[in-house]
Amino acid sequence: MVLELKDSQDEFPYEWVLTQDQSVTLKSISENSEWMHSLHGAYSESQYIYGEAVRMALNQKKEIQVLKVLSMGLGLGYLELITVFECVKAGVNLDIESFELDDCLKDLFKFQCHLGLIIINSLDLNQIASLEDFSKDPKVLDFLNSFQQKFAEEHKLCLHYNLPLNFYLNHFFIHFLNDYGFKVLATGFDKILNMNSVTINGPLDLNFFLEIESYVSTKNTYHQKKFNVIFFDAFSSNTQIELWSEDFLNQFILLFSDPEYCVFSTYAKVGSLNRSLRAKGFKFIPKKGFAHKRESTLAYLRL
Repeated sequence: MVLELKDSQDEFPYEWVLTQDQSVTLKSISENSEWMHSLHGAYSESQYIYGEAVRMALNQKKEIQVLKVLSMGLGLGYLELITVFECVKAGVNLDIESFELDDCLKDLFKFQCHLGLIIINSLDLNQIASLEDFSKDPKVLDFLNSFQQKFAEEHKLCLHYNLPLNFYLNHFFIHFLNDYGFKVLATGFDKILNMNSVTINGPLDLNFFLEIESYVSTKNTYHQKKFNVIFFDAFSSNTQIELWSEDFLNQFILLFSDPEYCVFSTYAKVGSLNRSLRAKGFKFIPKKGFAHKRESTLAYLRL
């Protein structure tokens, strides 16, 4: 299956930025935009802030039949992939609802999973000497050299996204490979592309949350779910002030947190969020922020 670009998709509106741990983040080419992740390490930050929340929830797997996860902001998909791979590794079924405003990022996420499967299916894994030298292995180099001829449509998409295959391999794919291994990645990518374990939605309607009465009559299935894990990975209040308002957070947490068990995680620690979580009965686990940030938020709710 080759993923096709939508007719409406214009020039890729982001620039790739290499962070200190050699993983990548994105930054909009528009003025006054923010990087999607810490420049100290996009992958490392995602594992530190959100990977721990997933693993914490998975410790309850005997009580949870399906791990239900809400991700507020798809971005590059680090959180979604970490969650999928952790669940595959633990042998737990999952259901992820991720929300993203930009259709371009939704397409990019699926394309990167597609690339991951191509890499795995194109290489003889038994002949790869070591993960440390994976990207320098002769078999990998042969694959990179033949990619344009064997996968012409995918090569065109790489050009569209300004994403050379070796860049994807060395600064995105390799991080997951080192932590999870080939088999987990193959199963995880397949779940995303073919088994509908990850649903990428449009943006959340803020007015919906501020008008709680409309909740009763809505027919949208995701509005009726309760989630065991909530990733609140929205841009900062400087960019999306409405998402950090106490009114919004009160409704958001009320509607989506599973009262039997829920873990809430985000990179920030702010007063409005603290008050909203505490009012709903969440207990806080002290957690330093990533890199130079003073604090982050990790909290849980359990009856």
